[in-house]
Amino acid sequence: MTAAPVRGSAQLSDYTTLLRRQAWVVILAVTLGIALALAYTSVAPRQYSSSTSVLVTDTGVAPSGDSSSRAGTINLDTEAQLMTSTEIVRAAAATLGWTGELGDLSARLGISVPPNTEILDLTFHGPTAEDAQAGAAAFAGAYLEDRRAAAEATVESDRASIQAQVDDLNGRLQAVTDTLATLPDGSAAQAYNQAQASSLNSQLSSLGARANQLDAITVTPGRVITQASLPAAPSSPDLRLNLVAGVLVGLLLGVALAVLRQRSDPYVRRSDDVDRQVGVPVLGDLPKTDTPERVELATAWSAEGRTYARLRNAVAAGMAERSRVLPVAGVSGAAGPVAANLAAALGRAGEDVVLVCGDVHASTATQLLDAPDGAGLSEVLAGAEQLDAALHSLPDVPTVRVLGPGTNRDQAAALLQTAGFKTLVDALLERPGRIVIEAPPTTSGADAQTLAGSADAAILVVETNRTRAQHVIDARGQLASMRTPVLGAVVVATPRARKERAGAVAVPPGRRPGAGKDRVVPPGPLRAAGCGRRHVTSRRPAGRQPAAAHRRRLMSRPLSSPPAAPLLSADEPQTPVKPRLLPLPAGWPLTALLVLYPLWWALGMGTLIVFILAVPMLLHLVNHRPVATPPGFGIWVLFLLWVLASTTMLGENPPGVLPDTASGRVISVAFNLAGYLSATVILLYAGNLSESEFPRRRLTRQLGGLFIVVVLGGLLGTFAPHVSFTSPVELLLPHSVASNGFVQSLVHPSSAQVQEVLGYESPRPSAPFGYTNTWGNCLALLLGWFVVSWFSERDTGRRAVGVVVLGLAAVPIIYSLNRGLWAGLGLIVVVTAVRYAVRGRAAVLIGLVAAVVLAAVVVLASPLSGIVQGRFDNPKSNDIRAFTTVRTLEVVDHSPVLGFGSTRAALGSSNSIAIGASDKCPRCGNPTLGSNGQIWLVLVAQGYVGAALFVGFFLRSLWAYRRNRTPIGDAGLLACALPLFFMFVYNSLTMPLVVAFLSIAALWRGQCASRATGEAPLPSSLERLA
Repeated sequence: MTAAPVRGSAQLSDYTTLLRRQAWVVILAVTLGIALALAYTSVAPRQYSSSTSVLVTDTGVAPSGDSSSRAGTINLDTEAQLMTSTEIVRAAAATLGWTGELGDLSARLGISVPPNTEILDLTFHGPTAEDAQAGAAAFAGAYLEDRRAAAEATVESDRASIQAQVDDLNGRLQAVTDTLATLPDGSAAQAYNQAQASSLNSQLSSLGARANQLDAITVTPGRVITQASLPAAPSSPDLRLNLVAGVLVGLLLGVALAVLRQRSDPYVRRSDDVDRQVGVPVLGDLPKTDTPERVELATAWSAEGRTYARLRNAVAAGMAERSRVLPVAGVSGAAGPVAANLAAALGRAGEDVVLVCGDVHASTATQLLDAPDGAGLSEVLAGAEQLDAALHSLPDVPTVRVLGPGTNRDQAAALLQTAGFKTLVDALLERPGRIVIEAPPTTSGADAQTLAGSADAAILVVETNRTRAQHVIDARGQLASMRTPVLGAVVVATPRARKERAGAVAVPPGRRPGAGKDRVVPPGPLRAAGCGRRHVTSRRPAGRQPAAAHRRRLMSRPLSSPPAAPLLSADEPQTPVKPRLLPLPAGWPLTALLVLYPLWWALGMGTLIVFILAVPMLLHLVNHRPVATPPGFGIWVLFLLWVLASTTMLGENPPGVLPDTASGRVISVAFNLAGYLSATVILLYAGNLSESEFPRRRLTRQLGGLFIVVVLGGLLGTFAPHVSFTSPVELLLPHSVASNGFVQSLVHPSSAQVQEVLGYESPRPSAPFGYTNTWGNCLALLLGWFVVSWFSERDTGRRAVGVVVLGLAAVPIIYSLNRGLWAGLGLIVVVTAVRYAVRGRAAVLIGLVAAVVLAAVVVLASPLSGIVQGRFDNPKSNDIRAFTTVRTLEVVDHSPVLGFGSTRAALGSSNSIAIGASDKCPRCGNPTLGSNGQIWLVLVAQGYVGAALFVGFFLRSLWAYRRNRTPIGDAGLLACALPLFFMFVYNSLTMPLVVAFLSIAALWRGQCASRATGEAPLPSSLERLA
């Protein structure tokens, strides 16, 4: 791994530097957030909650013809609905003396049912503790009284019915008795009427028995098993929750303001700003000083002397063999101290140096020579004095001679703009040695630009906290317009508030030994901007060069010379290269992950390998700092911080979820956090690899190869759906752990999920992943990479194989019954068609349309069409998805800022709010909130803020690379956009997120290549489709 991929890319250290610089903004925002949280807590209306539990028992009374809810098995779904019926709400309102709308009263009541119980839990919210307690008790009493009244009414109705039947039978019996009295004995009529009388007596006896049963009935509607208690504290607002939310929102706001302040800050604050923001490499840092215009020579053994010695070596390395004229120009301040000390450092190395004080209004010569102005530029340029007579040797460094401004500074300034200065430079070039020119500040006029016209290279002097970044860019532009390349900049640290000290005395040479941190480059190879490309420039000492040859070389330079490459810092410790036991190539963890993924799946490590291989990647990043970061990475860092902060809510159990403890949710949190962190490490690792270490072409081919693996796994799941075996990892786990359903999906390899989707059991391919949805997610994300890697080569055989693979992929795609995948493929076609239509690529567009039409014809003409139609006719997952989505939104409303740290199990399901899964209702149960899509997972776990950060990172990435119209750009942008679509139906952890982040890394490195000097934006094999 080499340098940061892109000049201008942020580094990990920039985030801590940003917080350090703008710490007061963040602290102020956090304080404001705490204050607002306290203020809201103090003024928000208090809400108290009181709960009561009602055991619902069999009343012993069944309505005629009904044996459902009030006798035998109790249907608590119905009972929960009856709790908010008009009759019960009206009765509770009468008990409470409520005069408002009944709907407002019922809205204060919450009802839940513990799984597989016959208990109704009632929670009532009121403005006072007494109101909450009274409301809970009133509803429980009204419900039980309504249930008792209904049962007693049924008994009375039955009793009245029986009495009516008895009266009717008695009347009929009396008529038969009267008739018998008139009939002769032994007659047939007598026998018939006697039989009638016996039957009527039997019926009367039966009705009497039923009446006795009714009289013996004792109605038991249920009972309150937990009395409504008086709340000791309000349930809302929650001070702890509001404080945590206030701190986090304040932190988020503070970081946002800090970023805005940083971006709007026009000044250079540190040396890195010059290199990465302006694009001028830093040749050295000088210690902080309040008087940067003070000219004094540092001794060779002092800290500043060593700094200038390394600067001298950097100049020798950066200038060509015959380059001798070097102006040192300040951007907004004096360049005299740097020019004088550089000349002295060159002189101490044995070179002859002439220091030309071109900043005629500065006092450089006066301070160096400790003498009043004598003959100098004004006299030489005017022809009043010979050059030799105007040159004065430095007392401490005799090989350095100084050409001061002269006695008439205004005249010297005017003559510097004439051809006389070029004549002077030609005269100096006839002598051996280098010419160092102290140039005026570039912001003060065109003098520095004029002097640069006769120079071979230039150095800029930048004062932190005083020089604007735009002024540095303008200075570089002025020099570039004169065909003068900028070797780099010397950064002088100055305080934010400029302090002019009247009467300050000069400090003796060698002042403040060791003050500050010197960071200047040693002699050595230069490093090109981006992707770690290196080149070496000549470091031969300057010799004598005729003036005519010097002028011809100046005129032959390109109009706009690129800035010199950044130099390695002597003070930055270089990581020693340690011998490795195994000569593993660079990027081997990526190859191991993508190429060997089928092996990891067979070993039961398909998900665990992501966490494992992230460790060597992280170690590599730590050992090869600085680590560059892609655009928008700060948003992702905030999301990770939000994930950590949301763990403070693990112990919360909002209404509508199964109660659990924080410790019971740690495994889920650890898995999600490990997935996010591993994907982050993979993104940084892949993005910081140079093209020579791990070419993008290799990454593209490996992603395309993984697509083939996914297709083969889909075919295996389609035609051999019952392939399943115990993996080595599964054998190592305890049986209690390995038997867990979630763990099974991670460590137990199986080719398909066999589910009853079409009304009968049907296989849905999942290999080499644990779930069919993960299979479909990864297949869609990898499709673009497969097309780029297999169809960009001018190899007919390779393209033919690609067509076959795509044709075979259609089979498991259809048999997966995966509507989300089908919609995602349609989105891919639409987005690709739009992108190529905008570019005017008619041929590609026609080919795409033809391929889609052909695929549709094949599907419709084959048995696959029946499967597609059957899937749309059996939308069985719609109900559960709708239930979990609605319940997720309801739950998130109780913690919209932080979420709850992890998923939650819902009370009930779309089939029942009361019971869990059973033989009678296998689709009942407690579905996991957040299991039906990544956005729902983030919402319930990290709240709306976390969801906004998650989505914001992908949107920022799309915006950053939107202009990439290369094949890698097409595949990468698709893989970056698809998670925003799939997040509503698929979860992204872990491999789908890894593939998406690898796609972002490829786009990021493509941006690196397009900015780096002399490097193509794409590998040559992919350039044909650009």
